[in-house]
Amino acid sequence: MNQPLMRFAIAFGSGLALAAACTLPNPDHCLHRSADANAWCAENEPGLAYCSPCSAEHHGCVAESPTAAECPEYSAEPIESDSDSADSGSDSGSDSGSDSTT
Repeated sequence: MNQPLMRFAIAFGSGLALAAACTLPNPDHCLHRSADANAWCAENEPGLAYCSPCSAEHHGCVAESPTAAECPEYSAEPIESDSDSADSGSDSGSDSGSDSTT
């Protein structure tokens, strides 16, 4: 087999393998609807107050809180936004005030 054809075959095969391994996320899943996915489920799916990354029906909303045993990807904590972490940098201003008193 000539080299250009062999390179093409390897590249094509690798591309097929990667495409088969990838899955597209469901944009309608509760995980993609809100930072607090459980609150979104409680408001939008009556009787299904918990968001489960392991369920696809009802936008991923389920009646009972998933456990780590049945759904290892589940986290009951809402995702923190970047604005929450920005507050931690505000302490630097207090240090400059204490230096001026010495």
